[in-house]
Amino acid sequence: SLFAFGDVLEWTLGALGVETDGTERSPRYQALSRYLAQQYNSGQQVALIVDEAQNLNVSALEELRLLSNINIDQDQALQIILVGQPELMIELRKPELRQFAQRVSVHYHLSALTYAESRAYVRHRLAVAGATWEIFDALAVAGIYYFADGVPRIMNSVCDMAMVYAYAAGQQVIG
Repeated sequence: SLFAFGDVLEWTLGALGVETDGTERSPRYQALSRYLAQQYNSGQQVALIVDEAQNLNVSALEELRLLSNINIDQDQALQIILVGQPELMIELRKPELRQFAQRVSVHYHLSALTYAESRAYVRHRLAVAGATWEIFDALAVAGIYYFADGVPRIMNSVCDMAMVYAYAAGQQVIG
């Protein structure tokens, strides 16, 4: 498991740049509460985005639930966004996480991309990276889609590896 109990609060404080004295849990929690109140009072909404959330253990998820208890004027002071693989939904169905799962107000499952979406995704990623030509020909994109089954994370890995080999071979276009 990724976190032990107490680590989520410390990680959250660090991610938000909130400095605290000592390692006692209560003063650190109070420091977070003060920070969230300051942000709220200045009209700011604080969101905590946890990527790879399927790796969190039950204790860490319970700690996130406790952080979500910080309210100001009946409003939730901290929005928590969990991003994870399908295993996250399995984890949230555990009986000991029932209270946490009840707090999930929106969930969305992103399906694998279609071939057309995959082609557009590869082109977009390359354009953002500064590519000025079509690095992958149509057959290569079809192969990427086939081997990655439309999963963007896997497509990224396949593209990265293909570009390394193409660079080593001196190829400008990957077929």
